[in-house]
Amino acid sequence: MEKVVFLLVLVLVAVVISKPLSEEGREKAQKINEECAKESGIEEDNLEKILADEFPEDDKMKEHSFCFLTTLGVMDKDGKIDKDVMTDTLKLFAPEGKEVEIMEKCAVETDDAKETAFAIGKCVHEQVKSV
Repeated sequence: MEKVVFLLVLVLVAVVISKPLSEEGREKAQKINEECAKESGIEEDNLEKILADEFPEDDKMKEHSFCFLTTLGVMDKDGKIDKDVMTDTLKLFAPEGKEVEIMEKCAVETDDAKETAFAIGKCVHEQVKSV
């Protein structure tokens, strides 16, 4: 389960972490992940697919992403992204100095808040891996 928590840390839902998280950061992410897993009903298998760079277009995955990002304050329930919070959150795992660049590429709102959350997670994952 801890491997899955690391994958979810931020945007989780989908990030191969390039900086180690503090113990406090891990605990916070684990708590949020557990709460969101209960709320979304997501299966661990779907979360593990992220390791293989697969992003299942699954309603539970989108719900989990939405729950995770709203709990972190990256976006509100209406899907409005708080770019300052997103940038601060990216500082936890994105390469130093790349936080704003990644936020600008990935902070794209859609008409559906859950789609926005899913897209942010996928985008951040791709951006962090490519840097």
